Amino acid sequence: MLSVGVRLALGWGPGAIHAVDTASTARPAPPRPTTPLPGPRPQVLKNEGAKSLFKGAGANILRAVAGAGVLSGYDQLQIIMFGKAYSGGGG
Repeated sequence: MLSVGVRLALGWGPGAIHAVDTASTARPAPPRPTTPLPGPRPQVLKNEGAKSLFKGAGANILRAVAGAGVLSGYDQLQIIMFGKAYSGGGG
């Protein structure tokens, strides 16, 4: 049977080698070009109009309503099956 020190050394060795190898191969991402504060909004407003800024709003609202429906349905299922809704809070 190996001593505790030998087992720790054998266990930490490969992990330390992997950490050093990973750190040496990691490269930082190149900086991205930044745009001025207004960005492309004035140009979009000029070319397409104000309505174009809300093109994705309908889909986003539908997604939020569907998520709320799933949560509400889950609470109702708990009431039907268990007689009360269980909350995940730690209160």
